[in-house]
Amino acid sequence: MKTLAAKRLVEAKAKVGTRVLAKSSWNFFDSDVLGWRVDTGIDYEFIEHLAEMRLALEPAAAAAAAVRASSDDMVALYAIAARFDNLAHTPETIAKVDLDFHLAIARMSGNPFMRSASALIEAALAISFQLSSPAASPETIDEVATNHLRIVHAIAARDAQKATVAMRHVIEVGKSRIRGSLEGTDAGLDSQADIRLAEQS
Repeated sequence: MKTLAAKRLVEAKAKVGTRVLAKSSWNFFDSDVLGWRVDTGIDYEFIEHLAEMRLALEPAAAAAAAVRASSDDMVALYAIAARFDNLAHTPETIAKVDLDFHLAIARMSGNPFMRSASALIEAALAISFQLSSPAASPETIDEVATNHLRIVHAIAARDAQKATVAMRHVIEVGKSRIRGSLEGTDAGLDSQADIRLAEQS
């Protein structure tokens, strides 16, 4: 109960007792709270909220990495991106590479608040790969590898704007894949057309 109270899930008052607090009081950046919320089931609203937060944080992290990342950071990020390009990937192995990639960019941003959002990123990716993994076909593995490599190229070129666009695209593709899975349809985005449109805007 002390743990739940510390996470603002419940509140204990003398002579009143313990009551469950409204969701508006919960700290969804807490990895336990976020994990428990995921365990209750996934719906469109939750997916949209997660995507909104990722779109607010991760493109900014990619832009910051383009400015602050060291040469060693670049080498490490290229090495992670190279691990995507493996047609033998299982849903578990490609999910691990994707998580390593996004957490590396959060660290490379140099912003401690970005790094503290790792629980949110991890939950979003876990949901994405649980519902619809790109390991399902060689084409989607290749698409994921290409899209993530585009982020690395932009960061290595010190181009914050292109890094932002490339990261947004990856998140949007993931969101579309999840929605398509929930709807029972293939709602994947045309990655090449989408990125060209984004770069022109």
